[in-house]
Amino acid sequence: NATGTGSLINTTASVQGTVERYIPNNNAWHLLSAPVSAQPIWPGFAPTPSGDPLTFGTAPWNWDFYYWNPNASETNQLYWVNLRQDETGLYNARAVDATGSEAGFGAATPNFTVGRGYLTAYNANWYVATGSPTTHLFTGDLNAGTYSVSVTNGVNSWNLVGNPFPSSIDWRAASGWTRSNLVQNGAGSGFYDMWIYNEEAGNYGICNSAPAGLTTNSVTNNIAPMQGFFVKASSSANIGMTTSVQTHSSQPWLKSGEDFDNSLRLSLNTSANNFSDEMIVAVNADYTNSGSEKFWSMYSEAPELYSIKNGVNYSIDRLPSVNENSVVALGIKAGVDAVYTFKATGVGNFFISKSIILEDLKTGITQELKDNPIYAFTAKPGDNAERFHLHFGSPYGLNEHGTQPDFTIFSYNNSVYVNNISGKDLNGSIYISDILGRKISQAGITDKATVISIEAPAGCYIVTIVTNSQTYSRKVVIH
Repeated sequence: NATGTGSLINTTASVQGTVERYIPNNNAWHLLSAPVSAQPIWPGFAPTPSGDPLTFGTAPWNWDFYYWNPNASETNQLYWVNLRQDETGLYNARAVDATGSEAGFGAATPNFTVGRGYLTAYNANWYVATGSPTTHLFTGDLNAGTYSVSVTNGVNSWNLVGNPFPSSIDWRAASGWTRSNLVQNGAGSGFYDMWIYNEEAGNYGICNSAPAGLTTNSVTNNIAPMQGFFVKASSSANIGMTTSVQTHSSQPWLKSGEDFDNSLRLSLNTSANNFSDEMIVAVNADYTNSGSEKFWSMYSEAPELYSIKNGVNYSIDRLPSVNENSVVALGIKAGVDAVYTFKATGVGNFFISKSIILEDLKTGITQELKDNPIYAFTAKPGDNAERFHLHFGSPYGLNEHGTQPDFTIFSYNNSVYVNNISGKDLNGSIYISDILGRKISQAGITDKATVISIEAPAGCYIVTIVTNSQTYSRKVVIH
């Protein structure tokens, strides 16, 4: 039901079972996959068609069932292939994964393909003959062992695959994955992105397979049972997974993003609807100037937020460094004419830069996000996509905005001393980072003085003090 979850890690072949999947009849989109072999699509997941040729009858149908076709262009062809061929309700018996807009589900009674993802939506009265259930049944041999899933770098390189197991699978598992034919992203090499649709946000979230990889829109590394997810192929081959990737997880069917030092989590929402989006700007000396691509929402009214770099749109923008000359271009898509709210989190841990300035290219307004991380603005469909620029300041120096400092900061030998000279009861944190922005130590602010011993090589370090009202930074030298 809506609250029940189950998980089975089974390594024995030919074990019969029934797995239940609750899907509310609210016309919301869900990415789905089969945890058993040879599961028919109807009558459990679509009405049974009748006649010769087979037909689902006339509208309204109150249901949809699709797969993604990598052999169709995203620009002008039918990359989402419907079980219904056209508006007459005729069963789509054309060839699976055919090129262009001519793909279908094949002439025979179709089954789920193990390891492939599907897109479904159900509304009330979607199949009166079976009572239009919200609990859908997968029945057959429970999937166990090793699976190879074909992915294609075709006309488009996106592929909708699916978790084949009746348990969660870990996208960051130390072993068990074969996916070298996917596009690599993240620090170093050998790390890969996957995208899962978050119906609540109305947008896709992303997870990178690096051990400390970044995530957006509540997607995590645990992919729930019966969950479909997107990957991007660099070549046409198979991705493999063994029982080593299986895990027990309370991860909901989709979908807490993780935040790291020197990463900005940027969000966009509007009071006009309940949809939202988020992206990340992350700075790390180990990164190349790369990113994880944006995957667009299925709802035209959903707000969308992304960075623009070298003609590509990114949900995660990775940068090796920033300085006073760095600019990150941010794009938005306004689904409706409304007031929108832009919010930045992680500003207190963005040690690599003393200042983060948001520039609104439409209005000319600039705002220091470290002082005020929330910015409201109006937008409408058809606005110029490149709406904002992010500018960064030096991490060095104290009191850049002309305010009287509440602290003195100095170092002696391998210790840092922070004295509260304001006489005020200040709450906050002290962060010490190296000149590349990597956090070395952290402590809370005390009433009078705080002494922090540094176990790090001699050199220059940045002390950043974050209170509920201000941020200070000072360069110190550790001997």
